[in-house]
Amino acid sequence: QPQPSRKHAFTITSTAKAILVIEKEGVYNRLSEDRFFDRYPCILVTGKGYPDLATRALVYQLHKELESNIPIYGICDCNPFGIGILQSYEYGSLKMGYDGGDRY
Repeated sequence: QPQPSRKHAFTITSTAKAILVIEKEGVYNRLSEDRFFDRYPCILVTGKGYPDLATRALVYQLHKELESNIPIYGICDCNPFGIGILQSYEYGSLKMGYDGGDRY
């Protein structure tokens, strides 16, 4: 049996104006409970600290697939660890090995 092409398995659509990456799960929960996304149409994402490869890949694909490459904003602690977490979304993480540091 021929396998369906994974490249065209589904289409992502959204009316979101931005992707909001949130470092802390507690902040994510609060924004979700307050339905922040209703007041400002956005996609809320958290990696609960340093993100795993799947979370980074999700953010990458959403940014790439949604119309006009919607912007990605980040909320983090204003300290080196918080900045490092947001940088791992942009530049990757050499500690994760497989992604080579710049795949997602």
